[in-house]
Amino acid sequence: MSENESNSPLRRLQEALGNQDFCLSGYRQPSEALAYETLRTLDDLFCGYLMEPSRTVDNRERQFRTLSSWGVNHALRRIVPKVPPTRVFRDFASHEAIQTQADDFVFNCGVLELAERFEGRLREGILSGELRPYPVPEREGMSQILILRSVVPSSSDEEIGMAGLRWASSMRMAEDAAEERRLENRHIELEPELARRVSLTDGWRTSYSSTKELDDHFRQCARLYLRRIFSQDMIGPDDVIGGRPFARYTEVLTSLSGQSQKQIAFAAILKVRHPSAHIRNLLTSHSGREAFIESVARSLDADRIEIETILKSLILTGDNLDIHTGGASTAWAPVVQASTDTLLLPIYGLDINPFLFLLTDLRHRYEADWFRVANNRERRWIEDIEQLFTGPRWQTHGRNLRLREDGKDITDIDFAAFERNAN
Repeated sequence: MSENESNSPLRRLQEALGNQDFCLSGYRQPSEALAYETLRTLDDLFCGYLMEPSRTVDNRERQFRTLSSWGVNHALRRIVPKVPPTRVFRDFASHEAIQTQADDFVFNCGVLELAERFEGRLREGILSGELRPYPVPEREGMSQILILRSVVPSSSDEEIGMAGLRWASSMRMAEDAAEERRLENRHIELEPELARRVSLTDGWRTSYSSTKELDDHFRQCARLYLRRIFSQDMIGPDDVIGGRPFARYTEVLTSLSGQSQKQIAFAAILKVRHPSAHIRNLLTSHSGREAFIESVARSLDADRIEIETILKSLILTGDNLDIHTGGASTAWAPVVQASTDTLLLPIYGLDINPFLFLLTDLRHRYEADWFRVANNRERRWIEDIEQLFTGPRWQTHGRNLRLREDGKDITDIDFAAFERNAN
């Protein structure tokens, strides 16, 4: 290898990647205790604002948390056991010493994830790189930093995609505004009951009792919240996958989300009542596996075996770990299993986007069904869009429309709407 090749931006980034991966090799110790503390860290990272909405963070902490948010997959890949051990679950309080270690672990996982992405883009020519000398205050001499620039400055595709997601979510919010106000008012009425039913046990963990009325309320809140999350319309509610309509999966997901919403509500009460209680001890919870399955089945008045089957697509285990953490999409796990008899119940996955986790699992678990459903998806989407442009004001075209120039196809349009009075 020539000196120029060894000092190329790509080569230096690859060397740094190897060093970062080696640095994390010491963390590759799968265990339930490490998984539990890591999930607490992720809950704090993604959902801490729910407990402390007025808290301000300085720029250094904000950058630290932003980089850490990229570390989910690498972290889970290293600490969730491929073969869950059989042992009695041991609960323990999260404290400053282990929190610092967990924070550093997730941060370094985030650095590795971003570096891998940049290495791929630099290798493919999407980014250009420049090595620039940089003084190091702690020692004499100069170091080098890698400056990356986009070769193609436009990000219009991403901007259009995000605008579409915001538009769809805003539509849902507008449609659900009255129901949201009703649920907010109902929550205010229930707050005294919630406060009576929650307590801080052993000075650090959340303990509460519930009622059917409270469970129903939080399930309604969950149903409203999940409607706003993108990607759920990838499969229609009546589309059959894995031998059952997709609506059955969303019913179970709604039950899980309702439990999560309830945990957040109780944790928020305790945080106000006990300001010194740490978010990580209040948010993340756990349950015996059999008791959890029975609870979900009972809440939905459903068959236990069916619920257990559906839950397999909503639980991160050693069996599906590579599927969910080996790609570019973040593993927003609703539930994590790190031992045979206990389920860990984080908040972050259900709060951000559990549909992405569910759809990833269904695509791999029921591949034939997935492609059959996918073939019908475009027609269903067009039918949904047509419902937005009804009446004499609009003329629509819902069949493939090819755009040609100089006798060649340039692109095609799946749906077009023409406003008669404005054109």
